[in-house]
Amino acid sequence: VWYDEGIEASNEWPEEIAQAVVGCSVFLVFVSPRATASVNCRNEINLALNKNKPFLGIYLEATELPLGLQLRMGDLQAILRYKLPVDRYQKKTQDSLDQLLGKKPAKKRTAVPFTQQTEAAEQTVQTEATTTSSKPRRKGLAVALASVLLIACGLLGYLFLGDDGEETKETSTATFTPGQPWTVPTASIEMIWCEPGTFMMGSPENEKGRELDNNNKVKKKDDETQHEVTLTKGFYLGKYEVTQTQWKEIMGTSPSKFTGDGRPVEQVGWAKAAKFCWNLTLMERKAGRLSEGWEYALPTEAQWEYACRAGTTTVFAFGDSLSSKQANFKGTSPYGGAAKGPKLGETIEVGSYAANPWGFFDMHGNVWEWCSDWKANYPSGPLTDPTGPVSGSSRISRGGSWTGDGHDLRSARRYSRGSPHYNLGFRLSLRQAKIEQPKQPTPGQPWTVPTASIEMLWCKPGTFMMGSPENEEGRDADREGEHNVTLTKGFYLGKYEVTQAQYEAVMTGNTNSLSSTPSQYTGNDRPVEKVSWDDVQIFLTRLNDAEQTAGRLPTGWSYVLPTESEWEYACRAGTTTAYSWGSSIAASNANYSSSGISQTRDVGQYAANPWGFFDMHGNVWEWTADWYQAAYPSGTVTDPTGPASGSVRVRHGGSWSCTGAGLRSAQRNYYTPGYRLNDLGFRVGFKASP
Repeated sequence: VWYDEGIEASNEWPEEIAQAVVGCSVFLVFVSPRATASVNCRNEINLALNKNKPFLGIYLEATELPLGLQLRMGDLQAILRYKLPVDRYQKKTQDSLDQLLGKKPAKKRTAVPFTQQTEAAEQTVQTEATTTSSKPRRKGLAVALASVLLIACGLLGYLFLGDDGEETKETSTATFTPGQPWTVPTASIEMIWCEPGTFMMGSPENEKGRELDNNNKVKKKDDETQHEVTLTKGFYLGKYEVTQTQWKEIMGTSPSKFTGDGRPVEQVGWAKAAKFCWNLTLMERKAGRLSEGWEYALPTEAQWEYACRAGTTTVFAFGDSLSSKQANFKGTSPYGGAAKGPKLGETIEVGSYAANPWGFFDMHGNVWEWCSDWKANYPSGPLTDPTGPVSGSSRISRGGSWTGDGHDLRSARRYSRGSPHYNLGFRLSLRQAKIEQPKQPTPGQPWTVPTASIEMLWCKPGTFMMGSPENEEGRDADREGEHNVTLTKGFYLGKYEVTQAQYEAVMTGNTNSLSSTPSQYTGNDRPVEKVSWDDVQIFLTRLNDAEQTAGRLPTGWSYVLPTESEWEYACRAGTTTAYSWGSSIAASNANYSSSGISQTRDVGQYAANPWGFFDMHGNVWEWTADWYQAAYPSGTVTDPTGPASGSVRVRHGGSWSCTGAGLRSAQRNYYTPGYRLNDLGFRVGFKASP
């Protein structure tokens, strides 16, 4: 490996680089639009080809080569990094380098070289442009240039043979054509088109198994009422459940209990599954392969059942009976066929059973599949393009799983889910996005942040006494001087502390070297902790960006930390006592040292304050926006925001580790903005810009 940062002062760097190219064992080029735009990079590539150097191109992005490079590189086989899973890319690259460096014999092949077509010119070279100056390069650009030369490889004619003997496919910026099958290039997800149509959703009252719950006990027949549904727009749905390889390609993680590249991903919550869809949408839009007005998403419940039934009206897509040869399930089957499921005791590779009439695999069994809808009983009468209620307490999953009995696999079976589980995955849909103007908040009405399902409550403008009276037990006289505060503008504040699931939904795939699961005491519904004030700013930036990109951020509004005065105003909720419930505290009021829990617990486990906010006292300390100042300003204050600068930020509310006095409404403390602790979290504010 050669770096140009070692060029001595007064030496001519073009000459040094040319000598390095001529003398290299292998020339490796990372292709991107930025690199191919550089005259210097093009010169170096041409020199390597002129000297017949072993040459390997790795395309990081789809790239349209300049005409000169099309002429020289258009017939050279390459590795398309942006189309391959990480493990396969690494293996292909390593094998190719080993062959070109003589460490491994090249595979023999009689096939003629594969000539890349016009789209194949859309490939990649990652490197920064070098200037044409004759002065020595600085270290930063030197390292960038180095990555263009050096190690790498190549073949003229046809360059790379995969480890499985497969030729690398040409790049493509083609988009889908409704009515035709579609494979998502980013993660190789095969999709099938579903035409618009009308079907009977739900089940007839006499359908066997309809009356049974998850424990095979009789339940009320209240959530499968049969009704006519018309879908006016066609949509794509994944031919298979999303696999672990596909998940890792988009999300970079491996959450599943039962590992296997071709097995369905499981142990992913609804928010994570929705995040996968959003990340994929952004990737495909960036690559120019997603038509205007379309998005990758979880299917609606109606779309899922429509595709599952595939024109059938029987209990299952394959009839009214169920056997171990038809699906992966565990328990009894009251429908004829085998008495029991196949007893695999785990997931199985997708596509292991016969497809339904429209070509979809595993719509029955293997893993439950998330839908986009909130759970609610069906409305009465015919419906057109239903999407479920606008809010709720749990999301719908469909299809049954390897853990369930036969009746769970019925086409009409509905199940409301909360937490991730090793029998719960999802299937991708591609559908026309609903284009709307951003909804404007209605003061006095609740607000929910779609990106992470953060519930928020409205705080109307008002005046209150901030700080504590001189006779309040546990008071810090230097920090809590009582003074009159007027807030002239209303604002929203999170009903609960931000949970770990919500934090992860926003931060998964972040590019700031921050963990999306930083908490010590893990649990989806526990408050996120061990997040610094600086971490929270990154969270808020990503949340605002996500909502802005989705077209849901109202003009002039943003998600923020509350100011110190806004926090105490919402905490007091019109009260003047030490706590929002009175002047004394007991273990039944909040999570603090006397509660004996000695760690966080799920949000919302104690009674709300008079305005409906939970855990304003205890559980975790909560960051506010303000820099800390020891003493409040004297007299009446309007819309205070704290000092303009400082060294530490204010936190409020106390935590599981505090004594009772630390949970008082007026209690103030502070930390440096970079400080992280296992009892320190936050709650989100939402308000119009000043």
